[in-house]
Amino acid sequence: MTDFHVRTERAFPGRTAVGAVLANVAMVLRNGVLLIIVDPSLQIFRYYIIPLAILFLVGIYRMLRVTKRSARVDDELLDGALASPFEFGAAIRFALVFSGVSILSLFLQDIYSDAGVFAAAFIGGFASAGAIVAIVGIGFAGATISLSTAVYAVIIATTTSVLNKMVYVYTSDRETTLLKMVAKDSLMMVAGVVIFILLLFFGILPIA
Repeated sequence: MTDFHVRTERAFPGRTAVGAVLANVAMVLRNGVLLIIVDPSLQIFRYYIIPLAILFLVGIYRMLRVTKRSARVDDELLDGALASPFEFGAAIRFALVFSGVSILSLFLQDIYSDAGVFAAAFIGGFASAGAIVAIVGIGFAGATISLSTAVYAVIIATTTSVLNKMVYVYTSDRETTLLKMVAKDSLMMVAGVVIFILLLFFGILPIA
């Protein structure tokens, strides 16, 4: 999408920023579905529901606040600039990233225990939060990861996956207009989640 933004001479920064918001909303919802699948007891999900609600509602609010522009995109430019995310090559790259993050998570967990899980959640969240959620959920279901560790790891991975949009935008477009918009949206989305993590950490909202 950022590549499309550059190819259209940066004519639609608002729409591209909303695209990043919608990508985050889709990621958050997908992680929730994954949690329900790998942990039918919903013990992790009942803590994830608050970050999910925060990220979803802020994302939708931001989307609705964007002013619609009357400018149109030329059809030929659209066809040449916007690639489908469902192409075979994209699917293969996603599978490789998912597998790599999963292996990294298992390795760090085996070597460093809970600290390794948190490190994997932070690092892996930038590449594939879904892989972290799946591994952590399966680990909790198999009693190799505690509930508190699983909750923190899932929320950390989801949070870093929201913030990674800033990295993608910066690497594709060094002009700062879109970056500022995406950064503002991302930070708005994670602010409430960070507060929620702190409430959990200090025991104000205990994990039991």
